[in-house]
Amino acid sequence: MSKIVEKLVENFGDRVKVRSQYHIQVFSENQDRPNDIWFNQYNILKFKLYGNREVVEDVSLDYIITRIKKSATKKSELDLMREMLNVAKFIENCERTVNETGSAIFTDAGFKDGNARIAAVYIELNGNVIAKSQMIQSSNIQQAEEFAIELGQSLHETAIIYNDNQQAVAKFHDERTDESARVTDARVKWLPRDKTKIADHFANIRKK
Repeated sequence: MSKIVEKLVENFGDRVKVRSQYHIQVFSENQDRPNDIWFNQYNILKFKLYGNREVVEDVSLDYIITRIKKSATKKSELDLMREMLNVAKFIENCERTVNETGSAIFTDAGFKDGNARIAAVYIELNGNVIAKSQMIQSSNIQQAEEFAIELGQSLHETAIIYNDNQQAVAKFHDERTDESARVTDARVKWLPRDKTKIADHFANIRKK
């Protein structure tokens, strides 16, 4: 047991917690996700990643270390379930707007260090949802929001398009013909940020 703890500490430092002489936990970097390692009554090593139902047994410690390291860059089953539930809640929150306007497209952008992820989510009255998201180069957040609106335009020809950036929305109502103006589109409307969360979910690049 001591050798196992020693090797785990070499790889994960103070994220290793010894719970008993049979049970060890290795936490994620933010200390909120425990991966369990333990011995059963027959002294067989067992292992379970946080958020996964699968229990792996009778494997090497090197295998366990590799799995834990890989899990840091991979979403667990529990993460994916939570993400699906969050999307479902976002869609439910958008239903009032969709019912009032027929169908709607929610757009948003996330911006960091010259890179942006833009997203557009089209919701029909019958509950069908089409979502698009892509990485682009952008000078600033407003420009990224404008590209997000254009992505929304590509999803449907008549649906109202919502975005939470007032300056970006104004560009689509600007009658000027200079290079900074976008093609006029009366469908583009401003909506408070809390109403465009469904698109923000797909556009946020600040989270892993």
